[in-house]
Amino acid sequence: MINVELKQARILRAKELRKKNQLSYNKYQKFYRREGYINKKNLSEKQLQEKFRKIEFGYSQYWLVEYSEIKDSGKYNKLKCIIIARSYSFAEVILRRKLEEDKVNSKLTNLKISMIHKNSKLNGQRLSVSLWQDVRQCAFPNKLNILFKYHGS
Repeated sequence: MINVELKQARILRAKELRKKNQLSYNKYQKFYRREGYINKKNLSEKQLQEKFRKIEFGYSQYWLVEYSEIKDSGKYNKLKCIIIARSYSFAEVILRRKLEEDKVNSKLTNLKISMIHKNSKLNGQRLSVSLWQDVRQCAFPNKLNILFKYHGS
């Protein structure tokens, strides 16, 4: 009789501990969602970029901006450039202001912005250390105040 009661008490205690552990796990899970923590392993590139678009980072990130320019003459150019900004929306603002400042007589269309991260690819190549160095040098704003545009297809 005593053994049965002890066994039931142990089972109840084990259930309580499991509930407590589950609750603490849920607290951490909520914390990570709230703070903008992103588990990159389980997300596709599209889902990852959607998460990045919603976050305003505390430090600058490199954003790959792909867009089309339609000139007054009707000429159509697909361009790519890299912009340093803290968020997706700020990268767009920087691009529009720079094009305004350069007095480019064209219309900006098909704007696509994605954050460059350690697993991202540029022109089908994963970024090596030397490519990261090139990205840093050509990113806008820079010392020369020049927006380097790549004519992509």
